[in-house]
Amino acid sequence: MGFDTDGSLKLSVNGGAPSAVLTAATGLNASNINTGTLPHAQLPALVSADIPNNAASTTGTAAGLAGGAVGAIPYQSGPGATAMLAGNTAATDQVLVSHGTGTAAQIPLLTNAPALNAANMTGFPNVVAGVNPAGSLASGDYVKANGQATATDSGVLAGPYPIPWITAVRGGGTASFAQNVVKMWGVVLTFPLTTSTVAYYTTVDNTANFYDIGIANPSGAIVLDIGATTGTSFSPASGTYTKSWTQGTKTLQPGKYYVVITTNCAASCATLTAGGSSGDITFANGPTAGTTSGGALTAFTPPSDTWSWGANIPALVVK
Repeated sequence: MGFDTDGSLKLSVNGGAPSAVLTAATGLNASNINTGTLPHAQLPALVSADIPNNAASTTGTAAGLAGGAVGAIPYQSGPGATAMLAGNTAATDQVLVSHGTGTAAQIPLLTNAPALNAANMTGFPNVVAGVNPAGSLASGDYVKANGQATATDSGVLAGPYPIPWITAVRGGGTASFAQNVVKMWGVVLTFPLTTSTVAYYTTVDNTANFYDIGIANPSGAIVLDIGATTGTSFSPASGTYTKSWTQGTKTLQPGKYYVVITTNCAASCATLTAGGSSGDITFANGPTAGTTSGGALTAFTPPSDTWSWGANIPALVVK
């Protein structure tokens, strides 16, 4: 590279003949830039006339996207073209739906969401979409699957049931209280039950001793009990008595439970009628746990299950 005798700048590549180097002052423009690369610092500033074939706008908006109305939705209306779908102005929500002819796509539309019914839900698995025959469900019954996405009435009344839960199906035996501890027997409830009272049969203790009977869950929490009740109310004479649960009306689900009793009585205490002939089967045959005071049941830690085939479970009628 060097200056010629006329002062122009010349460039020789690999020993070839020198060529003039154009600059902005000597006519360099878009029309005489063909091939090759130059460092950015060697390029002159470009003006609009130097780019005759560039029709793209660098200051406007592409198809007016930035100028769309509030809520408008842009979509592709053709090759290299976009359009705006007017937003929803209705008071109800709408969904965007893509339509097609089977061979070509159509412009999208806003439409009201379809109502859920048997006709448009049959494609969803594990969903009851219809009742067959129509109107066959009875109030309070369980529903029964009747094929894919259909259901029919099972003919079985759904729980909880108003029938009583009898914890020992026959009497003839006795269950004694233990002072200031929770005494328990394991029982199983096989149906959902709504209960507000309990009935029992007791021998007499017409004194100021306190008694409490109830139901505990497998964790040892007292879910139902009559509260500390004096002998003058709990067992004023031998016979059957019905007491309300202090928890009011409650629903029990099927599962394992404990019949639990306690007292502060030390001697000549009342006893409950229980299953007869030591023939009851249970996973807890009268063990004790926890500490009680004033004849009131309290939560306890249950022992591990120990199956017994000769128990006398207190005969309570939970209803």
